[in-house]
Amino acid sequence: MFGDYFSWLTQLYSTAPSDGLVRAAVEAVGLSALSNVSWAPDVQIKSSEQYSKTLGVLNFVLEDSERAKSDDTLLVITLLILFEVGFPEPCLLFT
Repeated sequence: MFGDYFSWLTQLYSTAPSDGLVRAAVEAVGLSALSNVSWAPDVQIKSSEQYSKTLGVLNFVLEDSERAKSDDTLLVITLLILFEVGFPEPCLLFT
């Protein structure tokens, strides 16, 4: 089922605009995966920062009714759900 997932995600990331929503979401989820493996505090902090940045861009996109209904927006929301599953409490880093 997931055989081509990584190659698809890599292609999606490399073709997305560097300041775009999809790329920001892939970076947030990737950093989350790294922080779950490495347990490095600096990676966890960067992961939370990227997640916050992605949420900001997503909120901006959701204000546009056409962009809110796009496949990219649905994809980003799905990726952020993966972030939440992989790193459920980013705020605990700062308490």
